[in-house]
Amino acid sequence: MDVFDSVLSYVLMSMLLLTVIFWLIVYFDTFESENNKTKIKNYPKVAVVIPTLFEGKFLRNSVDSVLNSNYPKDKYNIYIGLNERTDKITRKTAYSFKNRNITVVDTHLNGKSRVMNYVIKNKLKDEKLILSLDADSVIDKNLINKLVIPFFEKKDVGIVAPSMLIYKPKKPLEMIQKYEYLFNIALRKGLSMLSTLLVAPGPGSLISRSALEKAGYYDENNITEDMELTMRMLINGYRIENRLDAISYTLPPRTIPTLMKQRFRWYSGSFFNMIKYRKQLVVKRDDENIDRGTISLILISSGLSLLALPLLGYYIYLYLSKFIFQLSQVGLKFTLSYQSFVNFLFSFNELSFIGIITVIIAIYSMFYILKNINKKVSVVKDGFWSMIFILLYGYLLAIAWTAGFLNSLRLINKSNGTKS
Repeated sequence: MDVFDSVLSYVLMSMLLLTVIFWLIVYFDTFESENNKTKIKNYPKVAVVIPTLFEGKFLRNSVDSVLNSNYPKDKYNIYIGLNERTDKITRKTAYSFKNRNITVVDTHLNGKSRVMNYVIKNKLKDEKLILSLDADSVIDKNLINKLVIPFFEKKDVGIVAPSMLIYKPKKPLEMIQKYEYLFNIALRKGLSMLSTLLVAPGPGSLISRSALEKAGYYDENNITEDMELTMRMLINGYRIENRLDAISYTLPPRTIPTLMKQRFRWYSGSFFNMIKYRKQLVVKRDDENIDRGTISLILISSGLSLLALPLLGYYIYLYLSKFIFQLSQVGLKFTLSYQSFVNFLFSFNELSFIGIITVIIAIYSMFYILKNINKKVSVVKDGFWSMIFILLYGYLLAIAWTAGFLNSLRLINKSNGTKS
Protein backbone atom coordinates (compact mmCIF):
# COMPACT_ATOMS: atom_id res chain seq x y z
CA MET A 1 0.00 0.00 0.00
CA ASP A 2 2.87 2.36 0.79
CA VAL A 3 4.36 1.75 -2.65
CA PHE A 4 0.99 2.42 -4.27
CA ASP A 5 0.57 5.67 -2.32
CA SER A 6 4.08 6.80 -3.26
CA VAL A 7 3.56 6.10 -6.97
CA LEU A 8 0.13 7.75 -6.87
CA SER A 9 1.48 10.83 -5.15
CA TYR A 10 4.33 11.23 -7.64
CA VAL A 11 1.91 10.86 -10.56
CA LEU A 12 -0.36 13.43 -8.95
CA MET A 13 2.41 15.95 -8.40
CA SER A 14 3.79 15.44 -11.91
CA MET A 15 0.38 16.31 -13.28
CA LEU A 16 0.09 19.33 -11.02
CA LEU A 17 3.57 20.62 -11.82
CA LEU A 18 2.90 20.35 -15.55
CA THR A 19 -0.36 22.23 -15.10
CA VAL A 20 1.12 24.85 -12.76
CA ILE A 21 4.00 25.63 -15.13
CA PHE A 22 1.53 26.14 -17.97
CA TRP A 23 -0.76 28.33 -15.85
CA LEU A 24 2.07 30.46 -14.53
CA ILE A 25 3.06 31.24 -18.10
CA VAL A 26 -0.51 32.02 -19.10
CA TYR A 27 -2.05 33.86 -16.16
CA PHE A 28 0.38 36.73 -15.87
CA ASP A 29 0.54 37.36 -19.59
CA THR A 30 -3.14 36.86 -20.28
CA PHE A 31 -4.62 40.24 -19.45
CA GLU A 32 -1.77 42.39 -20.72
CA SER A 33 -2.82 42.15 -24.38
CA GLU A 34 -6.43 43.19 -23.73
CA ASN A 35 -5.78 46.93 -23.50
CA ASN A 36 -6.79 47.36 -27.09
CA LYS A 37 -7.40 50.83 -28.45
CA THR A 38 -8.42 49.90 -31.97
CA LYS A 39 -11.47 51.94 -33.00
CA ILE A 40 -14.07 50.68 -35.43
CA LYS A 41 -14.49 53.13 -38.31
CA ASN A 42 -16.61 51.09 -40.71
CA TYR A 43 -18.93 48.78 -38.80
CA PRO A 44 -19.41 45.48 -40.66
CA LYS A 45 -22.93 44.07 -40.86
CA VAL A 46 -23.59 41.23 -38.42
CA ALA A 47 -26.19 38.44 -38.57
CA VAL A 48 -27.16 37.21 -35.10
CA VAL A 49 -28.40 33.63 -35.51
CA ILE A 50 -30.32 32.14 -32.55
CA PRO A 51 -31.39 28.47 -32.86
CA THR A 52 -34.18 27.43 -30.47
CA LEU A 53 -35.60 24.30 -28.86
CA PHE A 54 -37.08 24.39 -25.31
CA GLU A 55 -35.89 27.77 -24.00
CA GLY A 56 -39.39 29.20 -23.50
CA LYS A 57 -39.67 32.79 -22.34
CA PHE A 58 -35.92 33.08 -21.72
CA LEU A 59 -35.60 33.60 -25.49
CA ARG A 60 -36.80 37.15 -24.82
CA ASN A 61 -33.80 37.78 -22.55
CA SER A 62 -31.50 36.52 -25.28
CA VAL A 63 -33.01 38.73 -28.00
CA ASP A 64 -33.31 41.77 -25.73
CA SER A 65 -29.62 41.53 -24.83
CA VAL A 66 -28.79 41.91 -28.53
CA LEU A 67 -31.29 44.74 -29.03
CA ASN A 68 -29.76 46.55 -26.04
CA SER A 69 -26.19 46.21 -27.32
CA ASN A 70 -24.10 49.24 -28.27
CA TYR A 71 -23.61 48.01 -31.84
CA PRO A 72 -25.29 50.30 -34.41
CA LYS A 73 -28.91 49.21 -34.91
CA ASP A 74 -28.68 49.40 -38.68
CA LYS A 75 -25.63 47.12 -38.75
CA TYR A 76 -27.15 43.92 -37.42
CA ASN A 77 -30.12 41.64 -38.00
CA ILE A 78 -31.44 38.90 -35.70
CA TYR A 79 -32.53 35.55 -37.13
CA ILE A 80 -34.45 33.23 -34.80
CA GLY A 81 -34.28 29.66 -36.12
CA LEU A 82 -37.13 27.39 -35.01
CA ASN A 83 -36.43 23.67 -34.74
CA GLU A 84 -39.27 21.32 -35.74
CA ARG A 85 -39.32 20.28 -32.05
CA THR A 86 -39.32 23.83 -30.68
CA ASP A 87 -42.03 24.01 -28.00
CA LYS A 88 -45.13 26.22 -28.09
CA ILE A 89 -43.94 28.72 -25.49
CA THR A 90 -40.66 29.31 -27.33
CA ARG A 91 -42.52 29.68 -30.65
CA LYS A 92 -44.99 32.13 -29.13
CA THR A 93 -42.13 34.15 -27.66
CA ALA A 94 -40.31 34.20 -31.02
CA TYR A 95 -43.34 35.45 -32.96
CA SER A 96 -44.13 38.07 -30.30
CA PHE A 97 -41.22 40.28 -31.36
CA LYS A 98 -42.24 43.26 -33.48
CA ASN A 99 -38.93 44.64 -34.66
CA ARG A 100 -37.65 45.18 -38.16
CA ASN A 101 -34.27 43.75 -37.16
CA ILE A 102 -35.81 40.37 -36.25
CA THR A 103 -36.68 37.54 -38.64
CA VAL A 104 -38.27 34.31 -37.40
CA VAL A 105 -37.41 31.29 -39.53
CA ASP A 106 -39.41 28.06 -39.12
CA THR A 107 -36.91 25.58 -40.58
CA HIS A 108 -38.97 22.37 -40.05
CA LEU A 109 -35.61 20.72 -39.36
CA ASN A 110 -34.32 18.83 -36.33
CA GLY A 111 -30.87 19.53 -34.88
CA LYS A 112 -29.06 22.73 -33.98
CA SER A 113 -26.50 22.44 -36.80
CA ARG A 114 -29.19 21.88 -39.44
CA VAL A 115 -31.15 24.88 -38.18
CA MET A 116 -28.02 27.07 -38.20
CA ASN A 117 -27.02 25.96 -41.71
CA TYR A 118 -30.52 26.49 -43.11
CA VAL A 119 -30.79 30.02 -41.73
CA ILE A 120 -27.28 30.98 -42.86
CA LYS A 121 -27.65 29.55 -46.36
CA ASN A 122 -31.20 30.69 -47.09
CA LYS A 123 -32.12 33.73 -45.01
CA LEU A 124 -29.03 35.90 -44.47
CA LYS A 125 -28.71 39.10 -46.44
CA ASP A 126 -25.43 40.95 -47.02
CA GLU A 127 -23.99 40.42 -43.51
CA LYS A 128 -20.23 39.73 -43.44
CA LEU A 129 -20.09 38.34 -39.89
CA ILE A 130 -22.27 35.85 -38.01
CA LEU A 131 -22.80 35.93 -34.26
CA SER A 132 -23.94 32.53 -33.00
CA LEU A 133 -26.06 32.80 -29.87
CA ASP A 134 -27.94 30.08 -28.00
CA ALA A 135 -31.50 30.92 -26.98
CA ASP A 136 -30.61 30.29 -23.32
CA SER A 137 -27.75 32.80 -23.39
CA VAL A 138 -27.37 36.57 -23.25
CA ILE A 139 -24.59 38.95 -24.22
CA ASP A 140 -22.97 41.98 -22.64
CA LYS A 141 -23.89 45.24 -24.37
CA ASN A 142 -20.29 45.70 -25.60
CA LEU A 143 -19.73 42.13 -26.80
CA ILE A 144 -20.27 42.63 -30.55
CA ASN A 145 -18.10 45.75 -30.68
CA LYS A 146 -15.23 43.98 -28.94
CA LEU A 147 -15.47 40.80 -31.00
CA VAL A 148 -15.36 42.78 -34.24
CA ILE A 149 -11.97 44.38 -33.44
CA PRO A 150 -9.68 41.33 -34.12
CA PHE A 151 -11.07 41.09 -37.67
CA PHE A 152 -9.45 44.48 -38.37
CA GLU A 153 -6.17 43.76 -36.55
CA LYS A 154 -5.11 40.43 -38.04
CA LYS A 155 -5.44 38.68 -41.34
CA ASP A 156 -7.30 35.40 -41.81
CA VAL A 157 -9.38 35.58 -38.64
CA GLY A 158 -12.10 32.92 -38.85
CA ILE A 159 -13.70 33.10 -35.42
CA VAL A 160 -13.43 35.35 -32.37
CA ALA A 161 -14.59 33.68 -29.15
CA PRO A 162 -15.87 35.51 -26.05
CA SER A 163 -15.41 34.85 -22.37
CA MET A 164 -18.41 32.84 -21.19
CA LEU A 165 -19.83 33.13 -17.66
CA ILE A 166 -22.77 31.66 -15.76
CA TYR A 167 -25.98 33.72 -15.85
CA LYS A 168 -26.98 34.87 -12.33
CA PRO A 169 -25.78 31.83 -10.34
CA LYS A 170 -27.58 31.26 -7.03
CA LYS A 171 -27.74 27.56 -6.08
CA PRO A 172 -24.59 25.71 -4.93
CA LEU A 173 -24.18 23.72 -8.17
CA GLU A 174 -24.54 26.91 -10.19
CA MET A 175 -21.98 28.68 -8.00
CA ILE A 176 -19.46 25.88 -8.51
CA GLN A 177 -19.95 26.09 -12.27
CA LYS A 178 -19.36 29.83 -12.07
CA TYR A 179 -15.80 29.19 -10.86
CA GLU A 180 -15.32 26.43 -13.41
CA TYR A 181 -16.14 28.94 -16.16
CA LEU A 182 -13.83 31.53 -14.61
CA PHE A 183 -11.06 28.94 -14.48
CA ASN A 184 -11.62 28.16 -18.16
CA ILE A 185 -11.48 31.81 -19.23
CA ALA A 186 -7.72 32.08 -18.72
CA LEU A 187 -7.20 28.61 -20.18
CA ARG A 188 -9.04 29.58 -23.36
CA LYS A 189 -7.09 32.84 -23.66
CA GLY A 190 -3.81 30.99 -23.17
CA LEU A 191 -4.74 28.44 -25.84
CA SER A 192 -5.70 31.28 -28.18
CA MET A 193 -2.30 32.93 -27.63
CA LEU A 194 -0.66 29.62 -28.60
CA SER A 195 -2.94 29.18 -31.65
CA THR A 196 -4.36 26.03 -30.08
CA LEU A 197 -7.87 27.17 -29.11
CA LEU A 198 -9.99 24.31 -30.43
CA VAL A 199 -13.44 25.38 -29.19
CA ALA A 200 -15.26 28.62 -29.94
CA PRO A 201 -18.47 28.25 -27.89
CA GLY A 202 -21.89 28.59 -29.45
CA PRO A 203 -23.07 31.34 -27.08
CA GLY A 204 -21.48 34.52 -28.41
CA SER A 205 -18.78 33.56 -30.94
CA LEU A 206 -18.38 35.83 -33.97
CA ILE A 207 -17.71 33.99 -37.23
CA SER A 208 -16.48 35.20 -40.62
CA ARG A 209 -19.18 34.32 -43.13
CA SER A 210 -16.70 33.78 -45.95
CA ALA A 211 -14.53 31.55 -43.75
CA LEU A 212 -17.59 29.53 -42.73
CA GLU A 213 -18.56 29.03 -46.36
CA LYS A 214 -15.04 27.94 -47.26
CA ALA A 215 -14.88 25.51 -44.33
CA GLY A 216 -18.18 23.95 -45.34
CA TYR A 217 -20.66 25.22 -42.72
CA TYR A 218 -21.58 23.26 -39.57
CA ASP A 219 -21.22 19.48 -39.47
CA GLU A 220 -24.83 18.32 -39.11
CA ASN A 221 -23.90 14.94 -37.64
CA ASN A 222 -21.49 16.10 -34.92
CA ILE A 223 -22.49 16.21 -31.24
CA THR A 224 -20.19 19.18 -30.52
CA GLU A 225 -20.63 21.17 -33.70
CA ASP A 226 -18.93 24.32 -32.36
CA MET A 227 -15.66 22.47 -31.60
CA GLU A 228 -15.75 20.59 -34.90
CA LEU A 229 -16.19 23.84 -36.85
CA THR A 230 -13.38 25.50 -34.89
CA MET A 231 -11.00 22.66 -35.77
CA ARG A 232 -11.91 22.83 -39.45
CA MET A 233 -11.29 26.56 -39.39
CA LEU A 234 -7.79 25.95 -38.03
CA ILE A 235 -7.17 23.24 -40.62
CA ASN A 236 -8.22 25.69 -43.35
CA GLY A 237 -5.61 28.18 -42.13
CA TYR A 238 -7.85 30.60 -40.22
CA ARG A 239 -7.04 32.15 -36.86
CA ILE A 240 -9.21 31.52 -33.82
CA GLU A 241 -8.99 34.58 -31.59
CA ASN A 242 -10.34 35.21 -28.10
CA ARG A 243 -11.47 38.38 -26.34
CA LEU A 244 -11.38 38.29 -22.55
CA ASP A 245 -13.42 41.46 -22.13
CA ALA A 246 -16.22 40.32 -24.45
CA ILE A 247 -18.68 38.57 -22.14
CA SER A 248 -21.57 36.22 -22.84
CA TYR A 249 -23.70 34.52 -20.19
CA THR A 250 -25.34 31.11 -20.32
CA LEU A 251 -27.82 29.19 -18.17
CA PRO A 252 -26.09 26.30 -16.37
CA PRO A 253 -27.43 22.79 -15.69
CA ARG A 254 -29.28 22.90 -12.36
CA THR A 255 -29.02 19.24 -11.35
CA ILE A 256 -26.09 16.82 -11.20
CA PRO A 257 -27.67 14.38 -13.73
CA THR A 258 -28.17 17.14 -16.35
CA LEU A 259 -24.68 18.49 -15.63
CA MET A 260 -23.10 15.06 -16.13
CA LYS A 261 -25.11 14.53 -19.30
CA GLN A 262 -23.89 17.87 -20.69
CA ARG A 263 -20.25 17.27 -19.77
CA PHE A 264 -20.41 13.70 -21.09
CA ARG A 265 -21.54 15.06 -24.46
CA TRP A 266 -18.86 17.77 -24.42
CA TYR A 267 -16.00 15.41 -23.62
CA SER A 268 -17.23 12.69 -25.99
CA GLY A 269 -17.39 15.18 -28.83
CA SER A 270 -14.06 16.75 -27.91
CA PHE A 271 -12.15 13.48 -27.95
CA PHE A 272 -14.01 12.31 -31.06
CA ASN A 273 -13.03 15.44 -32.99
CA MET A 274 -9.43 15.39 -31.73
CA ILE A 275 -9.05 11.79 -32.87
CA LYS A 276 -10.84 12.51 -36.14
CA TYR A 277 -8.57 15.43 -37.03
CA ARG A 278 -5.37 14.27 -35.29
CA LYS A 279 -3.40 14.13 -38.55
CA GLN A 280 -4.59 17.51 -39.81
CA LEU A 281 -4.18 19.68 -36.71
CA VAL A 282 -1.08 21.53 -37.82
CA VAL A 283 -0.96 25.33 -37.78
CA LYS A 284 1.54 26.75 -40.27
CA ARG A 285 1.74 30.46 -41.03
CA ASP A 286 4.45 32.97 -41.76
CA ASP A 287 4.44 34.20 -38.15
CA GLU A 288 3.81 30.94 -36.29
CA ASN A 289 4.23 27.21 -36.59
CA ILE A 290 2.37 24.97 -34.12
CA ASP A 291 2.65 21.23 -34.65
CA ARG A 292 0.43 18.38 -33.47
CA GLY A 293 2.81 17.59 -30.63
CA THR A 294 2.34 21.01 -29.05
CA ILE A 295 -1.44 20.80 -29.35
CA SER A 296 -1.47 17.27 -27.93
CA LEU A 297 0.75 18.24 -24.98
CA ILE A 298 -1.47 21.16 -24.03
CA LEU A 299 -4.67 19.15 -24.37
CA ILE A 300 -3.28 16.23 -22.40
CA SER A 301 -2.05 18.49 -19.60
CA SER A 302 -5.49 20.12 -19.44
CA GLY A 303 -7.19 16.75 -19.30
CA LEU A 304 -4.82 15.36 -16.71
CA SER A 305 -5.46 18.35 -14.49
CA LEU A 306 -9.06 17.15 -14.21
CA LEU A 307 -7.80 13.83 -12.91
CA ALA A 308 -5.31 15.54 -10.61
CA LEU A 309 -7.99 17.53 -8.78
CA PRO A 310 -9.69 14.50 -7.20
CA LEU A 311 -6.34 12.99 -6.27
CA LEU A 312 -5.30 16.24 -4.63
CA GLY A 313 -8.56 16.27 -2.71
CA TYR A 314 -7.90 12.70 -1.60
CA TYR A 315 -4.51 13.57 -0.10
CA ILE A 316 -5.79 16.69 1.60
CA TYR A 317 -8.56 14.56 3.11
CA LEU A 318 -5.97 12.08 4.43
CA TYR A 319 -3.95 14.79 6.18
CA LEU A 320 -7.01 16.54 7.60
CA SER A 321 -8.46 13.29 8.90
CA LYS A 322 -5.09 12.51 10.50
CA PHE A 323 -5.05 15.93 12.14
CA ILE A 324 -8.63 15.58 13.41
CA PHE A 325 -7.89 12.10 14.75
CA GLN A 326 -4.86 13.37 16.65
CA LEU A 327 -6.91 16.27 17.99
CA SER A 328 -9.61 13.91 19.24
CA GLN A 329 -6.98 11.81 21.04
CA VAL A 330 -4.99 14.51 22.84
CA GLY A 331 -7.58 17.27 23.17
CA LEU A 332 -7.53 21.04 22.49
CA LYS A 333 -4.12 21.55 24.05
CA PHE A 334 -2.63 19.88 21.00
CA THR A 335 -3.56 22.84 18.85
CA LEU A 336 -2.03 25.27 21.34
CA SER A 337 1.28 23.46 21.52
CA TYR A 338 3.96 25.05 19.39
CA GLN A 339 5.96 21.82 19.24
CA SER A 340 2.89 19.80 18.26
CA PHE A 341 2.17 22.29 15.48
CA VAL A 342 5.75 22.03 14.22
CA ASN A 343 5.60 18.23 14.30
CA PHE A 344 2.34 18.26 12.36
CA LEU A 345 3.73 20.74 9.85
CA PHE A 346 6.80 18.64 9.17
CA SER A 347 4.70 15.49 8.78
CA PHE A 348 4.01 16.77 5.27
CA ASN A 349 6.51 15.51 2.71
CA GLU A 350 7.83 17.55 -0.21
CA LEU A 351 5.08 16.33 -2.50
CA SER A 352 2.44 17.47 -0.04
CA PHE A 353 3.91 20.96 0.02
CA ILE A 354 3.83 21.08 -3.79
CA GLY A 355 0.16 20.15 -3.64
CA ILE A 356 -0.59 22.86 -1.07
CA ILE A 357 1.31 25.45 -3.11
CA THR A 358 -0.63 24.35 -6.20
CA VAL A 359 -3.94 24.92 -4.42
CA ILE A 360 -2.77 28.37 -3.28
CA ILE A 361 -1.74 29.27 -6.84
CA ALA A 362 -5.04 28.00 -8.22
CA ILE A 363 -7.07 30.10 -5.75
CA TYR A 364 -4.90 33.17 -6.34
CA SER A 365 -5.35 32.68 -10.09
CA MET A 366 -9.11 32.57 -9.60
CA PHE A 367 -8.94 35.86 -7.69
CA TYR A 368 -6.79 37.30 -10.46
CA ILE A 369 -9.43 36.44 -13.06
CA LEU A 370 -12.26 37.78 -10.90
CA LYS A 371 -10.45 41.07 -10.45
CA ASN A 372 -9.96 41.49 -14.19
CA ILE A 373 -13.41 40.26 -15.24
CA ASN A 374 -15.74 41.34 -12.40
CA LYS A 375 -13.49 44.10 -11.01
CA LYS A 376 -14.20 42.90 -7.46
CA VAL A 377 -13.17 40.03 -5.21
CA SER A 378 -14.65 38.65 -1.98
CA VAL A 379 -11.88 36.79 -0.18
CA VAL A 380 -14.27 34.69 1.95
CA LYS A 381 -16.96 33.94 -0.62
CA ASP A 382 -14.70 33.52 -3.65
CA GLY A 383 -12.13 31.62 -1.61
CA PHE A 384 -14.75 29.19 -0.33
CA TRP A 385 -16.27 28.41 -3.72
CA SER A 386 -12.83 28.19 -5.35
CA MET A 387 -11.87 25.54 -2.79
CA ILE A 388 -15.12 23.64 -3.38
CA PHE A 389 -14.48 23.72 -7.13
CA ILE A 390 -10.85 22.64 -6.84
CA LEU A 391 -11.29 19.88 -4.25
CA LEU A 392 -14.78 18.45 -4.90
CA TYR A 393 -16.05 19.38 -8.33
CA GLY A 394 -13.04 17.72 -9.95
CA TYR A 395 -14.46 14.32 -9.06
CA LEU A 396 -17.51 14.88 -11.27
CA LEU A 397 -15.39 16.28 -14.11
CA ALA A 398 -12.97 13.36 -13.89
CA ILE A 399 -15.84 10.87 -14.16
CA ALA A 400 -17.35 12.70 -17.14
CA TRP A 401 -13.89 13.12 -18.73
CA THR A 402 -13.13 9.39 -18.49
CA ALA A 403 -16.60 8.33 -19.65
CA GLY A 404 -16.44 10.80 -22.53
CA PHE A 405 -13.07 9.46 -23.65
CA LEU A 406 -14.34 5.87 -23.65
CA ASN A 407 -17.50 6.90 -25.53
CA SER A 408 -15.43 8.77 -28.14
CA LEU A 409 -13.63 5.52 -28.95
CA ARG A 410 -17.02 3.90 -29.50
CA LEU A 411 -18.09 6.76 -31.76
CA ILE A 412 -14.85 6.49 -33.76
CA ASN A 413 -15.34 2.75 -34.26
CA LYS A 414 -18.96 3.35 -35.26
CA SER A 415 -17.88 6.08 -37.68
CA ASN A 416 -15.21 3.87 -39.24
CA GLY A 417 -17.71 1.02 -39.55
CA THR A 418 -20.16 3.30 -41.33
CA LYS A 419 -17.51 4.43 -43.81
CA SER A 420 -16.45 0.88 -44.64
